[in-house]
Amino acid sequence: MTTENNLKDIIKKIQNGRAVLFVGAGFSHGAIGFNGKLPVGSKLREMICKLMNRPDDNERKLSEIADFFIEGYCKDNPEKLKEFIRQMKDTFTVKEVSSYHISIASLPWRRIYTTNYDNVIEEAAKKSGIRIESKDLEDDFIDEGNICLHINGKIEKLNKSTLENSFKLTSSSYISYDAFNNTEWKKYFINDLELASVVIFIGYSLYDIDIEKILYHNNLQIKDKVVFIHREGINEIDKFKYEKYGKVYSIGVKKFAQLIEQNTFVCTKEDIFFERFRKIEYIGQSQSAIAEKDALNFLIYGKIKDKMIEDEIIRQHNKPPFLISRDKIDSALENIKNGKKLLVVIGDVGNGKTIFLKQLATHLASSRQVFMLSTTGDEVAAKRDIDKIAKNNKEPIVIIDSYVRHTYLLEYIKLHYEHLTIILAARTHEHYRYLKENEYLNKACILEIDTLSDSELECFYRIIEYHGIWYPSSEKNKQRYTENYKKIILSDKCKKEIALILIEVLNSEQMKEKIVKILNNLFSKQISKKQVFAICLLNLMDIPISIGLLEEIVGEHDLSIYQDENLENIIGLNLINRGNEVFVKSPIFSLLILKIYFANETIEYFLDILRLIGKKSNRDGQLNLIRKNLFRFRFIERLLLDNGKIDKLKNYYESLKREFEWLIQDPQYWLQYAMCFMMYNELDQAQQKLSTAYEKAEKTNYDKTKIDNQQARLYLKKSVSHNIDIKEAMRVFLEADRLLMRQKNNDMYKYKIMMDYRDFIDERSSLFDLEQWNQVIGCCEKQLKYLDGNITKERFREQRVYEECKEMLEAIIYKGKQNKTGQV
Repeated sequence: MTTENNLKDIIKKIQNGRAVLFVGAGFSHGAIGFNGKLPVGSKLREMICKLMNRPDDNERKLSEIADFFIEGYCKDNPEKLKEFIRQMKDTFTVKEVSSYHISIASLPWRRIYTTNYDNVIEEAAKKSGIRIESKDLEDDFIDEGNICLHINGKIEKLNKSTLENSFKLTSSSYISYDAFNNTEWKKYFINDLELASVVIFIGYSLYDIDIEKILYHNNLQIKDKVVFIHREGINEIDKFKYEKYGKVYSIGVKKFAQLIEQNTFVCTKEDIFFERFRKIEYIGQSQSAIAEKDALNFLIYGKIKDKMIEDEIIRQHNKPPFLISRDKIDSALENIKNGKKLLVVIGDVGNGKTIFLKQLATHLASSRQVFMLSTTGDEVAAKRDIDKIAKNNKEPIVIIDSYVRHTYLLEYIKLHYEHLTIILAARTHEHYRYLKENEYLNKACILEIDTLSDSELECFYRIIEYHGIWYPSSEKNKQRYTENYKKIILSDKCKKEIALILIEVLNSEQMKEKIVKILNNLFSKQISKKQVFAICLLNLMDIPISIGLLEEIVGEHDLSIYQDENLENIIGLNLINRGNEVFVKSPIFSLLILKIYFANETIEYFLDILRLIGKKSNRDGQLNLIRKNLFRFRFIERLLLDNGKIDKLKNYYESLKREFEWLIQDPQYWLQYAMCFMMYNELDQAQQKLSTAYEKAEKTNYDKTKIDNQQARLYLKKSVSHNIDIKEAMRVFLEADRLLMRQKNNDMYKYKIMMDYRDFIDERSSLFDLEQWNQVIGCCEKQLKYLDGNITKERFREQRVYEECKEMLEAIIYKGKQNKTGQV
């Protein structure tokens, strides 16, 4: 294929709106500033030397001359600095651009980046009727298109202050101002490279080490879509340097612009490309037989191809078995058939939400147009996709997993496209937390999938047995358990939940040995353990994992690990043009990897990640979520092995306080620290930490109801203790009840804590007198009244904790009345 034909294909890729443009000094050639043509580096050096009344020093770099001028010469000649700033603004503020600038700026770029100070891009776009918003690294990232980021600073903001930091001109500004690494822009730049259909560099010389390092570390994923447009007659040495990172076309800016003008493309419906959504394709006939190995990989690692789901649904036989046919699929299909526009699938981590969505999507795709949101990318691109979906499809169905991460998109759909059928999914606690402030979701059909039905449990048991991966036995006699006893384990110990069943199965000695063997083979090749640790950690946090985010939390890392066959069983890398996402197939497997293989490094790695992201912007939503999780007791403790857990938790929270002294004033820190002691019944230490949390909260607007919940929990633990007399036990029980009564009636956690009433009754009720029984019955009747009156039937059905709490309160009231009758 000729150079011209290659470039035609590239221009067509630009037209779909997903291309990234990066321009250097060569792009601006031909533009006119208020002082004439824009200068190259040598001319700027001459200008500075002239201000110092010195001859041009062509043996020195521009940055060295600028360094001496600004930080040396101008200290004694401050008026010269003012004159320099005025001349710079006259030089780099353009009043005229060329036609080729306009042609290039008129294209629908996803985003534009430049190392230039000038405003050529913005002025050229304006001539095409396009407003480009100019940004530099000091500006907040905004999730919109039509942005040009000036990495080295922009001329409009040039002043004495910016010369010393964000405006990169002097040697010291290059060294001291870490251009990308400590800004949120770097992550979004990497994501843009990953998601782009093509990345066009025009007139750029790769002199900026930050940019070249990013290209180098992402070379494996983006090289095929990177294009350099350079001047005609480029020498072989320069061409060789650029070809390490992409394809080089030495045709010049003008000729490239002419090709753009000669090759305009109109996107047809077939050409429509979705940036964030993926259309679910339905073939309608079974493909080749499913291999035993693939079925087993899904069961153990969660690794599955979408075609396997479709084949399983279409095939009449079920060999090899691997997929549970969920009863609530039929319920969802019936609701959609009857015109229900909003469904929400909820379940805890590892209980099969994503697979449920894929099963449901496959069923729906046989008769409807179905689109599923991918995990990474910007919200603006997702909104553009929604516009295309609504415009070009009749009765489309949109599926959004982990929907609480995409609230802006939900609001956009709600505002503009209420007629769309939307299927959402979230972890149970996240859904109900979001529901408190978004009552419109109460209209949704809720599908809670945590608990398997008896028929589903039987199906899952048969799958496990077929693949022969579970051999539970008695520790005493080493005898294998019977079929009936194994089913009791799945039903009672594992509560009929997929995640608990998988933990039971995978936590066997055989599976532990297999996990250790896989990872030993992997790390024998000098693969970064911390890199794998971070991938598993993000997977458990339900945070989309991109190459850019991994670099944010572990630093520079080795991309070759994604090609390692040992790691392929655990993670996979999507290398298609939609962008590079790291997919960890199973959160349960991630949890086991962290607990089994990283038991000795976990605390150290947590602190390393917090130190690294502590230097990053607090405005980054994903990094803030990582910080929040790494401070949360509930998240941390479940990643640690039981052996030595309490000492590790104490050391961790003590280390946090030493590393990040600002936590000393944070009530949330002291609350989490208190929970650590409470879990192990060190109640005096827990009370001390809770009292500190209350004291710190008084100085802020912190929501003290969070502390009240834990204080109530601590009181209930004290009430059970036989180290205090019954009068004191009753006092702390009533204090706990008073605190819980003050909590919001739809707060699920309130009722979880209330379940400890049962322990109090079991342990201490034998000593109650009539008055104390009256007090207990009165408390339970009040709580029951609020439970009945404030929890809707729809939510009541879906949240087992409410039902269990109601049964417990009723049982206590009944027992109290029976005992009162006996005492009278």
